Amino acid sequence: MQTRFPDAHMADVPGLGKVVSLDEIAFQDHSLTPGRHVGAALPEPENEEQVEERLREIHVELASLDEEAVELAKSIQARFKELMG
Repeated sequence: MQTRFPDAHMADVPGLGKVVSLDEIAFQDHSLTPGRHVGAALPEPENEEQVEERLREIHVELASLDEEAVELAKSIQARFKELMG
């Protein structure tokens, strides 16, 4: 919070907080639901190269996790056979 509000004063931060007037609250039918006032933070723009690189990283991680899952399944099956005699 100190990075968002270094002067210790409330300020509007999309997706996090917003200072609103009583008129704005009345306009929202006196609802204090954050989504009505705060909104969502705008996503940071990504270029095509960044997206492709992130997809490659995810693919490599998924392949590794798939291999680990196969090994764990084999281990579970072997232990289950031991338990069942």
